[in-house]
Amino acid sequence: MRVAIDAKWYHRGPAGVHTYIRNLLDELRLIRSDLEAVAFVRPHDPVPETTGSWRWQTLRPELSAPRVWWALPRAVRRSPVDLFFTQSLAPRSRRAPRCMTVHDVLWHDYPEHFTWRERMHFRLIDRDIRHAEIIVTDSEHSRERICATSGRTDSDVRVIPLGVSGRFRPLPAEADRSALRAELHLPGRFLLYVGRINRRKNLPNLFRALTMLPEPLDLVCAGTRDWLQDDLGRTLRDLRLESRVHFLGRVSDDTLPVICALADVFVYVPFAEGFGIPPLEAMASGTPVVASDATSLPEVVGDAGLLVPPGDPQAIAEAVGRLLTEGDLREAVRERGLARARQFTWRQAAEKTLALWEEIV
Repeated sequence: MRVAIDAKWYHRGPAGVHTYIRNLLDELRLIRSDLEAVAFVRPHDPVPETTGSWRWQTLRPELSAPRVWWALPRAVRRSPVDLFFTQSLAPRSRRAPRCMTVHDVLWHDYPEHFTWRERMHFRLIDRDIRHAEIIVTDSEHSRERICATSGRTDSDVRVIPLGVSGRFRPLPAEADRSALRAELHLPGRFLLYVGRINRRKNLPNLFRALTMLPEPLDLVCAGTRDWLQDDLGRTLRDLRLESRVHFLGRVSDDTLPVICALADVFVYVPFAEGFGIPPLEAMASGTPVVASDATSLPEVVGDAGLLVPPGDPQAIAEAVGRLLTEGDLREAVRERGLARARQFTWRQAAEKTLALWEEIV
């Protein structure tokens, strides 16, 4: 089997798609170094070392649509492949089956959370969902919505849950937590949010919940700002929280696991999600989680965190308060979280992806 892979986001890119393709391809190379695969990174990105039968090449252009639709098939024209594997878009060529990962179709149910520019791009994704031979998605919720909005059947859309990197784990007992917090310029005690900063992530309601806590903890937000976001500065001023909310921007892959393990509670209450890797990363770090009871998150978190309505700041505050004040509950949620996170591995995701490729070919 020979596979052509669009690895545009392997080195850098939006957090979700970068995390996905980086971890998936790294695991695939470990379990099947003999797989005849060619993965295409961007023109100015470093080309990883060849491993076994895996080859890496650069591919122009960077713009996703022409890159996937036309450049990818042209790049393998002289050495035909048995399968194309891409994210969000599918090659126009029918010389080989097209397996396309689509993480969600939230724009159909929550158009108000996206810009017109994003919605224009989503039309292209909708078109390719209807034409690719097989769609891979992350959750049963996403599969149900993809089928409902595209007319595809359950057999056309396969669910392969995502994983948690082994970098996320509890701090050793001997770790000096105070020194680590000081080194990273973190508050003494804090809640943590990790993810993109946009309207869908529901940060204003999280800020409102912060004012209702039984004790005045700070909130640390790690993630980049998106095109469409609320006026967070105004919200913080109105709530008089400017000194208690800290925006770190994008955090390095080495630093984020430490921050996750240092947090008192991880709070993730978006209105909608296609999967939800950040709560799993927090659970793997031994940090108790409060998450939305919406879309895919109950499927991911299960009973290993406290689930709350994202539109109810009081419910968010009460759940966080319980984890801060009820020691037995906190420890039970922490232990359930560690066990839950162990069920989601990139090795399993890679094995299921490989099995699907072999089925298609």
